Amino acid sequence: MNDKERVEALHRKMKERRKIKDRRVTMALCAVSNILVLCLILVISQGELHQGAVAGNYSGAIMLYGNAGSYVLTALLAFALGVVITIILKKMKEAKSGSTDE
Repeated sequence: MNDKERVEALHRKMKERRKIKDRRVTMALCAVSNILVLCLILVISQGELHQGAVAGNYSGAIMLYGNAGSYVLTALLAFALGVVITIILKKMKEAKSGSTDE
């Protein structure tokens, strides 16, 4: 093997390892997303058991009246999950573009 073949073999091996790492990250994100969906289903199904809080007309707790609390919680968790996934994907994109620039 000459130097050029060694370098090409090294690049192939690095590319394979990068693919494996990307698959692991993707699988981890899928698992977390599935767990969060199951949690949301449980929260919504448990919301039917509670009648909510009776609150005044000018308070934020009015959203908890009449089983609306599970929907508010679902919306907040969905927003937080979206933010987390966006940050992770942005960092992955920056890392990938940083590694190809070298």
